[in-house]
Amino acid sequence: MRAAALVALLLAPFHRYYVQLFPAVDLRARIAAQIESNPGTDLVIVRYAPNHNSREEWVYNRADIDRAKIVWAREIPGVNMQPLLDYFRGRNVWLVEPDENPPKLSRMAIQKVGMDQNASN
Repeated sequence: MRAAALVALLLAPFHRYYVQLFPAVDLRARIAAQIESNPGTDLVIVRYAPNHNSREEWVYNRADIDRAKIVWAREIPGVNMQPLLDYFRGRNVWLVEPDENPPKLSRMAIQKVGMDQNASN
């Protein structure tokens, strides 16, 4: 516990600089906090724009993905998302579009045969 507090104190001055260098980290954290404030577990589908900066990754997960409050997954154009939706059935499903300005978060409307491409707020 003391070691964690010491590390936090040592790194605190660098947080602002880090966020300026990597703004996607702060934006993702804000969206994650917004999702975490809702009850239940969540699946977040990340839809990157074709010109997305590959150094601004939004999809990473906890080691125990099945027990994670939020699971992040990348949408791959042309790939059926149904197996993913079936595996994580029962979770709230969200769409994040990180390349919008500001990044857009919306709930996904799920259809039995797949995912409705029209997200609803």
